Amino acid sequence: MNPSMIWLESWAGVRLGQYKRMDLYSAFHLEISKCEAFFIGDNIFLKWTLGNFGNFIQRRIVFFKIDRMNLRYGSERMETYWNHNTAFHQELVNDAKVRGGRVLDIGCGDGLLLERLAPFAKQVVGIDPDPKSIVRAQTRLASLSNVSLLNDDFLTMPIPSEEERYSTIICVASLHHMELRRALHKMSQCLVTGGKLLVIGLAADKSIMDKIISGLLILPIRIMDRLHGGMQEIGVTIAEPQESISEIRRAAHDVMPGAIVQRRFYFRYLMAWNKPMIES
Repeated sequence: MNPSMIWLESWAGVRLGQYKRMDLYSAFHLEISKCEAFFIGDNIFLKWTLGNFGNFIQRRIVFFKIDRMNLRYGSERMETYWNHNTAFHQELVNDAKVRGGRVLDIGCGDGLLLERLAPFAKQVVGIDPDPKSIVRAQTRLASLSNVSLLNDDFLTMPIPSEEERYSTIICVASLHHMELRRALHKMSQCLVTGGKLLVIGLAADKSIMDKIISGLLILPIRIMDRLHGGMQEIGVTIAEPQESISEIRRAAHDVMPGAIVQRRFYFRYLMAWNKPMIES
């Protein structure tokens, strides 16, 4: 069996078990007589022909979709995952790479987003108060020379000098762990003029409209979860959001005039703010 087939079986053993689809899972233990890989857009499709399976299955073609960003071969395969936060990673990377420069990820966790940002930035910095997360990030990012990690609380870290401020600051599912207005004010101070803040956050459902919108999203989100093989958690600290999206929008407008806060899928919101070239 060639190396790509070995990788294919290894990948299947890790990922396909969660599908509870024994027909597909068992298929990987059959004789694979032919395999092709081809890209369509940002996805890679593996197409392989299976040999006989007892007297029941003669030959069949199976298609399986894999996130192109997750593709690695053999023991060098990068450990990646999908959940309601990583679903926004590509959008954040696409936005940040327009500016390049220095990028700060607040609440960087195990460094997956930093890894995806690194090819498009002069330097990426991740900060997280959880020492276990930083250790995982150090392991993931050991081979990257333009990544720095800080095991610290963002609210207590000093404001960087003008030369060390950031072109992009990203905060994914971390803002609700901090004091809202204080955190937003400090983020605005850490940006260069013309820089951009991007927040993917969670909000509390307080109003009737909040509850209706979240209720309507439950079924489509569950469908998307199933299509992605289930939401995968990575052992990070979880906290319930305290502010509603209306309260978050009001705070953002007070601290950062012109900030946009929009509801997004997966029970998230996007906050975006460009720091003006001339501050008022």
